[in-house]
Amino acid sequence: MTEENEDGIPMSHWNFRVIRKETDHSSGKYVTFGIYEVYYTEGKPTACTMEMMSPHGETLDELKQDIEWYQLALSKPVLDFDKDFPQEESDEQLDTKAD
Repeated sequence: MTEENEDGIPMSHWNFRVIRKETDHSSGKYVTFGIYEVYYTEGKPTACTMEMMSPHGETLDELKQDIEWYQLALSKPVLDFDKDFPQEESDEQLDTKAD
């Protein structure tokens, strides 16, 4: 059972969500939409997998359940990878900016 705060919001949980991800390419920006695992703290998205997920299961029923969860993700608002999950800059990235 998931622990809830005083407002009944789960303290931490995860689900599948659609995330918009923008990538720089030599020809400009490249946008993709995919389904990712999203992790929440007190009801707010705080982390996600770096790569898109794919449906799978050890049985046909598990695969069907996974696909149902993916379909549920399509009914929720789309999250934005850069805005909703800002990445901390590594020391290497900071050193590059100092040049």
